[in-house]
Amino acid sequence: MFAPSTIFKSNSVTIVGNISTTTGSGNYKYVIKTLDSANLIISGNLTAGGASSFQIPLLHWSTGNVKISGSVAAGAASNDHGIWINTSGSLDVTGNVTGYNLSYAINNTSLGIIRIIGTVNKPISTNGSSTVYNASAGTIIVTGSVLGGDANYNGKWGIYNAGSGNVYISGSVFAGQGGSQANGVVNASIGLVEIIGTVVGGVPGGSGALVSMAGATNTSTGTKIIRGPVSASIIAPGVSSTCTDRKSTRL
Repeated sequence: MFAPSTIFKSNSVTIVGNISTTTGSGNYKYVIKTLDSANLIISGNLTAGGASSFQIPLLHWSTGNVKISGSVAAGAASNDHGIWINTSGSLDVTGNVTGYNLSYAINNTSLGIIRIIGTVNKPISTNGSSTVYNASAGTIIVTGSVLGGDANYNGKWGIYNAGSGNVYISGSVFAGQGGSQANGVVNASIGLVEIIGTVVGGVPGGSGALVSMAGATNTSTGTKIIRGPVSASIIAPGVSSTCTDRKSTRL
């Protein structure tokens, strides 16, 4: 088991085993950090946790590639991201990813390219959360389903595209059950969201307000392209937008 604050530089490392942060107190703790041009292969799950903020299993800050075969999960405290990628490097995850509270499973704050083969699960608990957050000009590529959050919580998104980056999804996108702002995918940027697959609006549920959201939505001046069927629920559209959209029902 690696001790906290293990740093890899300019080399290639393979790790077999799960990686998690502690459950104790103390901000800004991490297990592994990549720098320079380091490459990393992990066969195991990454799980954030702890009673304090910024307890993160992996900081990927190198220009190299990180490959993960396993799930990635955020922790309960704020900014307990599963992975924080702040680089032009790349990240490949073969496994499911899940956000939690005010933390992201994957927080992409730079030019990184993230490829996920698996399900982008709905964030767990509270408001204002995303499972995957694209803050800058990075690229998110998902092969698998993307899910919005549950009832009684607002602002629970599967993927939130906040900067000028692009999101490409090959798979189905579902809004959450009840609650507002529980979209599967939000494009709040000048970037592009392209979906090859079914997009489904949310349905009412739980004790929350009978307000549900579109499976995919645009809230800024970006572009959304959907190549597949779109289904509305009783109270919610499959797709909503305040800007330019293009839709094709067949590839």
